[in-house]
Amino acid sequence: DRLASLGRQLISWPSFISAAILVTHPETQLPEIENWWLRDPGASQRVDLHILLWNVDALKGGSGATEPQRYPVNFLRNTALIAARTEVVLLLDVDFVPFTNHLSALKSAAERLVRDGRHAKRVYVVPTFESTDEASKG
Repeated sequence: DRLASLGRQLISWPSFISAAILVTHPETQLPEIENWWLRDPGASQRVDLHILLWNVDALKGGSGATEPQRYPVNFLRNTALIAARTEVVLLLDVDFVPFTNHLSALKSAAERLVRDGRHAKRVYVVPTFESTDEASKG
């Protein structure tokens, strides 16, 4: 469930979130998104949602499409990036939850980016680790 994952990011990330969501079945997905938005603490204050309505038949190659279209991951990422409220962003897939023990390191890296300005064109790579529910309990 992507909204549950977004909720976990909201809990672990103390700043704003810009999220683009692909909606292929608006009649069922839009009410789910609205319910999440209204009930998840902090969502309406810190999460900017960008909804992309997509024809599910086009993804499968139907509805006159000559071949199946790819999942528009680049378009979704770029939409969220362009609409971000902050000058420095941390790009994450919805399945990734930031490890909050190292937020001070991320904050100092972000401060260096802002201090050095856009001309520095610097990128920081944040390592990711996979965990299971069992590992996170213990």
